[in-house]
Amino acid sequence: MTAFALMNDPGRQVSFVLDAALMACETVNFHPMTNAATTAVSRAGFLAFLAALEVRPIVVDFTCSPPVVV
Repeated sequence: MTAFALMNDPGRQVSFVLDAALMACETVNFHPMTNAATTAVSRAGFLAFLAALEVRPIVVDFTCSPPVVV
């Protein structure tokens, strides 16, 4: 699933788990509802997208064993 598909969940039934390493990047990339292309967006822009949808991601550091929610 692409992160942009969250806009298709108006009832907020999906829990969005986000890799902490991804959020450390200045630019993140996702497929725009099809895997035929990739869209780059700034971290700030992505966080604004999530905020507009009222989605609070569960940020997990997967480099830890076991993974840690940050």
